[in-house]
Amino acid sequence: MKGSNKAIAVTFPQEAALYWKYWLKRGNKIADNLVTASIVESITRRADKAFGIVRGEEEYNKLFNENMNLKAEVIDLRNNDQCWKHINQELNQQLEDLSLDMANPDILKEENARLMRILRKYNINPSAPENYI
Repeated sequence: MKGSNKAIAVTFPQEAALYWKYWLKRGNKIADNLVTASIVESITRRADKAFGIVRGEEEYNKLFNENMNLKAEVIDLRNNDQCWKHINQELNQQLEDLSLDMANPDILKEENARLMRILRKYNINPSAPENYI
């Protein structure tokens, strides 16, 4: 470092990751933001490589800085009443859809019987080997 008489200690990436993980577990907000932004950057770089997206280091640095506050935004969404209403509506709709699907075996049985009658009306034997797909 310029102007420093101190020796520079070499730290491996694994040691740095364990250091920030240590502070993250103890609730350090800076560590939380740094780890979150690092994970997002790692995934972004891998996805960019997989899909042939080319970005410069400056753009990755800009994205990293933007993602340093990502955690706070997610927390705000989780505590948002509007978000909970939306989730509740979605779950109620899924429950309704599921309950309708539970009645389908009766409907399928009737539909199958109707189609069998149509096949027999035209002298098609549905159980004949040549009629299997």
